[in-house]
Amino acid sequence: MNKSFTRAIYKIIQIEFIYRILFYLFLLKRKNITQNIKFTNNLKNQINEQINDLESKGITKLKKIFNKDLLENINVKFTNLANNNIGNFQFILHPYFKNTTDINSIKSYSEIKKFTNYISLKNPLMQLDEVFILLNNEQLLSILECYFGCIPKLTYVNVRRSFVNTLTDMETNFYHCDENSYKFLKVFIYLNDVNLEGGPFTYALGSHKNKTLLYQSKYHYTDAEINNVYSKDKIFYATAEVGDIILGNTRGFHKGTKVKNKERTMITLNFGIHADNFNFNNKLNYNNHHVEKLNSNSKLLFI
Repeated sequence: MNKSFTRAIYKIIQIEFIYRILFYLFLLKRKNITQNIKFTNNLKNQINEQINDLESKGITKLKKIFNKDLLENINVKFTNLANNNIGNFQFILHPYFKNTTDINSIKSYSEIKKFTNYISLKNPLMQLDEVFILLNNEQLLSILECYFGCIPKLTYVNVRRSFVNTLTDMETNFYHCDENSYKFLKVFIYLNDVNLEGGPFTYALGSHKNKTLLYQSKYHYTDAEINNVYSKDKIFYATAEVGDIILGNTRGFHKGTKVKNKERTMITLNFGIHADNFNFNNKLNYNNHHVEKLNSNSKLLFI
């Protein structure tokens, strides 16, 4: 049997059937935990448009949700961490260097930029206390509660910087669909303004409901393959200013467009009903005293 076809059938069974059953079982538990959560009707009315966008398009953008100075300070702290100890970060060698370069031989932040398109901070909740402040946002929590029907779990945090260099696309620079769950959301928070040349998060509108590429017959897809299926007006480039946020159901086709003129630093928060991919050994690392400082609703993200 064709390998691509076999993979597609496996993913249909795994995500559409097994994951769906497990999702709703865990949803019942989450609903019991968060059943007393109430948000103001005024706030819920404000976010109806965003919920409709998430359901129909798979993505939405909210403007001026977070304090600009706070996000810019996180960006500066990220840079200081990189300059002082590159061991705080993880990265993947670009395929061009995988057979010729020992990743352990790369010792400095300035050197890394030549060998990969991006780096990520290890254990960001342990090193960037400011991320907890972002989780105390009532508007964000209200959207999550309306989308899932309860306060979901925070399942993963990534803080990544993408570099300007001459390397070709790699890994998440190609279109793909996440397989974390039957239903989950990612929240993208830029730490610098991002225009079309700055590597915006890119999404094929409606693709969370309409996967016509033999449903995950492979993992990565080129621009040409996506453009053959989804028209130009369906490709959404999530440009934004510092303080805006993008929420996306990344079970649809998406990618991080390669930056061209300016480094892009971005926080990604994963939210779901259960641990990503039901991998319960992959738990978040954080100091519990930071959780204790959160408001009562935000604390539920860690239960």
